[in-house]
Amino acid sequence: MKKQILHRLATIVLVLSLSGCTAFRLRDANEQLTSYYYAKQQATQNSDYLMRESVKSSLGSLATDAAEQAEREKNVLNQIAFYRVASTAAWQAGNPNVVSHAEAGKKLCTDRNFNRAPRDCGMLLVIPFFAGVDETTDRFNELQAEVTAAPADERASHAQATEKVFADYRAGLTSILTQRLKLANSAAHPDLLEAVDQNTGKLLCTLIEIDAVGLIATARGDVARAVCEVHKLKVSAFDAGLNQSSADCLPESKDKLVKPQGCP
Repeated sequence: MKKQILHRLATIVLVLSLSGCTAFRLRDANEQLTSYYYAKQQATQNSDYLMRESVKSSLGSLATDAAEQAEREKNVLNQIAFYRVASTAAWQAGNPNVVSHAEAGKKLCTDRNFNRAPRDCGMLLVIPFFAGVDETTDRFNELQAEVTAAPADERASHAQATEKVFADYRAGLTSILTQRLKLANSAAHPDLLEAVDQNTGKLLCTLIEIDAVGLIATARGDVARAVCEVHKLKVSAFDAGLNQSSADCLPESKDKLVKPQGCP
């Protein structure tokens, strides 16, 4: 079953997006985004593939419409908000335009504008990277099914692919930790930071340390190297401000991290 660890972050994004809207059309866009998101969740829970794809198509259309409206807006804060809608909708649609929509919005998030629209700008910082994690998780699920189904003496042929999934997760986590520092030093809503931390912790402790490393082991890849990389990621997590409350694989403090034997 596909792992869906990012739902809380998406829910926080949607809930927070409703609180600062003044323009009617922007409010409409937010309401559509919320409606489509929960429809997608319902379709996923019911294993209704056709409905899920239909909702994803609607989310893709909303992303395009919101981005086009952002270009027409004269109020910069409304522009930023529409790009946040566009990038969130593209993320939930599995649309690669999530990156371009987020980048267009981030260009408007100057220091002054970030402080005036901290929630929208904060979301624009992290959404592309969590979208990337979702994409990697889709590949992980497909690869896990292939490796599990393969005869034991053929699983090693998947080792390189499993290590690539690990590397992509690692790159995503590194980027998210960098953005986490920016969020912590900004006026971003504390609920957003908490949601980012909880999902970052799950990425580190579940998707990377347990799932990705476990898949490498099943495919007889370089487990020792992956374990050392996980240790480095834990050091980076502490440096970025993550702690045990959001990442249960971390010890109480950085000085209690134990480097695995054989790691440089």
